[in-house]
Amino acid sequence: MNDARANDLIGTWKLERFRVWDKHGNVSEPRGSSPYGYALFDASGIAFIQLANPDEALSPAERAASYFAYTGPFRTEPAEGLLSVTVVASNQADYLGTTQVRRYARDGQRLRLGTPGQYEALLVRVTAD
Repeated sequence: MNDARANDLIGTWKLERFRVWDKHGNVSEPRGSSPYGYALFDASGIAFIQLANPDEALSPAERAASYFAYTGPFRTEPAEGLLSVTVVASNQADYLGTTQVRRYARDGQRLRLGTPGQYEALLVRVTAD
């Protein structure tokens, strides 16, 4: 199923945790232990992803440097558990014009993006109540 209007990712997802692993298997949290971020997948098929470290102990320059964002059309391949975003805008020059492919898995109102052992984002669906 590649029709974004029928996709079960449609909505807003709040970042709970973002981790990366180095080549030795050491894990770090480059956006801090309480990262700030959202992933929004809209019914027209556009994704908006933003991550940042909101730690007020950081200098304004460090907080600004932690900000990471990209947007563009998305599609899913549910049988393979793949999400692809064709990046049309980003604050990361190396993302521009690329297609970012992520593994994804839903568990109720929770969403896991990434590849454990490399990088992983854990998000929870934002609801109106």
